[in-house]
Amino acid sequence: MLGNPIPEYTQYTDADAEKLYLPLIVDNLNDQGLGALLEGTIIDLGCGTGKVLSEIRKKHPRARLIGVDLAPRQDHEGIEYVTASVTATGLPPEIADLVFILGLAGSSPGASVIHVVQEIDRLLKPGGVAAILSISEKWEYQTLFQVFAYTSLATCDFIHQKPRPV
Repeated sequence: MLGNPIPEYTQYTDADAEKLYLPLIVDNLNDQGLGALLEGTIIDLGCGTGKVLSEIRKKHPRARLIGVDLAPRQDHEGIEYVTASVTATGLPPEIADLVFILGLAGSSPGASVIHVVQEIDRLLKPGGVAAILSISEKWEYQTLFQVFAYTSLATCDFIHQKPRPV
């Protein structure tokens, strides 16, 4: 584990991530001129009950929403569910405009951070964005996205953009 270079974050848990960071995804995408991604294909890895996608559906009804979990527990209208590991979703490559994880730590057996990032990279379209809302593994994800040559978007270090081909 790489450790947490900002000690004040240790007071938060993954359970706080939705309340603290989910609104920042939308704000930061809009600030970066990437708000249109919210109308594209959005994948929630480790979606659990689908509550987050359900909330996104209310504000972005045209988006294609896909929830991936080992055992999705809800059936929300307008959301596709895939029962699969977050490291091997079985979804086609480069289908997502936005992939996000909300507090996945410890909830997906065998899902090492590197394998999750590899699957995110496979799923994202060039120029797509990954938003990782996992406080406990935030620094591991941040470092791996640098290795994959993703760009950290300006105002927050937990949203990363996949490079476009040159």
